[in-house]
Amino acid sequence: MKKLTNFSISDAWYGRFLSLPGITFVFLLIVLPVIFLIVLSFLRYNFVSPVAFVGFKNFSRIFSDRLLTHALKTTGIYTFGVTGISLIFALTISYGLHRLGQRRFSTLYRTLAILPFAVPLVLSGLIWRWLLDPAIGVMNYLFIQITPFSEPINIFGNSTIALLGVILADAWIKIPFMTIFILAAMDGINQNLYEAAAIDGATPVTKFLHITLPLSRNGIIYGILITAMFSFRTIDAIWSMTRGGPGKATYHIGIYILDRMLSLMNLGQAAVIGIIVFVCISCFSAAMIAWMKRD
Repeated sequence: MKKLTNFSISDAWYGRFLSLPGITFVFLLIVLPVIFLIVLSFLRYNFVSPVAFVGFKNFSRIFSDRLLTHALKTTGIYTFGVTGISLIFALTISYGLHRLGQRRFSTLYRTLAILPFAVPLVLSGLIWRWLLDPAIGVMNYLFIQITPFSEPINIFGNSTIALLGVILADAWIKIPFMTIFILAAMDGINQNLYEAAAIDGATPVTKFLHITLPLSRNGIIYGILITAMFSFRTIDAIWSMTRGGPGKATYHIGIYILDRMLSLMNLGQAAVIGIIVFVCISCFSAAMIAWMKRD
């Protein structure tokens, strides 16, 4: 009893005890599903034949499927496009809000900047599908009014530019999310640095390149990392706009998993694709974190 009552917060066992709920939650939410995914990838699980161990047969069939290469390529372009557009706009918005400081209506501007983040991704896809609709879409109407073209652009019927439409819809949601990270990093910069730079005759561009941008690097990297991860594994906007079409022009790796799992009813092969997604995201995350901790 004496040992139990006379403890110190710095004791190692006390820290482990407090970590138990978090460790249990991580195990149930992440580790256990990953183990189940790996086990499932070695099974024949198709709701037709009896469940059986097939070794690397599922891996062989997926890696020999040409759709895997196409899905990974499309997903890579989609992820790069969403992350790139989100980064450009988030940097611009964050810097503007940061320069605004605590001036009048600054809180209102910050609220409006992150407001699109409250819209669900599926709803965002439906909104952008209506905006880009060739018959009743506002975007096509404005395009015809301000350009010499008299015909609307059918983005969802054109395999060349269909991917651009879903990228815009997803980026519209991701921009406020990345803005939160970058703006938090910018607001943490010591204002004395700007005052010292101004005394030395630094221009606003010089301040941004040599003070704001370097000292916001961690926030930018976190924003890029999380945005890229979500874009690589979520298909909400694509599913509500094109469902992988036209002609598999927007065939995301997530839709590839759904096809194997729901259309072909082959959970073993779907698990293999899930492992590929997990490995790709893990490698990218490890590289970004290593770069962030390099200095």
